[in-house]
Amino acid sequence: MKQGAAVARVVVVHGVGKQLDTAETLHPSLAPALIGGVNLALRADARLADTLPPLTPSDVVCAGYGDLFRRPGSRSGTPQYEAEDVADGLEYDLLLAWWKEAARLDPSVLDPTEAGRGLIGYTASRPLRIATVRRALDALTRTRFFKSVSDAFLIAALKQFRRYFEEPRLRAAARKRVLERLGPGHPRRRGALARLGRHLRGALLRTDRGSGHAGDAGIPTRNQ
Repeated sequence: MKQGAAVARVVVVHGVGKQLDTAETLHPSLAPALIGGVNLALRADARLADTLPPLTPSDVVCAGYGDLFRRPGSRSGTPQYEAEDVADGLEYDLLLAWWKEAARLDPSVLDPTEAGRGLIGYTASRPLRIATVRRALDALTRTRFFKSVSDAFLIAALKQFRRYFEEPRLRAAARKRVLERLGPGHPRRRGALARLGRHLRGALLRTDRGSGHAGDAGIPTRNQ
């Protein structure tokens, strides 16, 4: 955002799976719904409407950094990953955390502790660990949250999450894209990404509690 340009009121930060998108392609798919929802809320609350003006398309910008996760020269956003490609550590632990949470929320999903040997038995060797990964992927793609998602996409999401936390240069490049969209005069610029990093770190520690890997995952601190 150039010096002197209007400061956006809302900066949209996307999640995983946007390797083929840019800030410009994200805006028309995300901004209308956001603007419509906020303005509906303002019309329904007179006191709120007195303090906040309606959102307009120029008030909303998107930060795009999905291309940082795409292989140079690749036309595909998602490599054809398989169960064997799920790495030990953060990727594996996060997959199991998703499985546990899916089982908690969806009665049709078998709890991982009830699936055969249980998690401890399946992590004893690589062949058994891969079997656990396959069971987890099978369980997740049967839930209402992931039923239209492929195994390759889920694994790619795990890898994007892990890379963001374990590859400092990539993380810095993604955060720079967000700061550029905030602009030098944005009232929320100072400390915005520090708070985001702290919230993400807290969420990861909650889902990964007790695994023994979260503290070794290279998770950025509040100042990173």
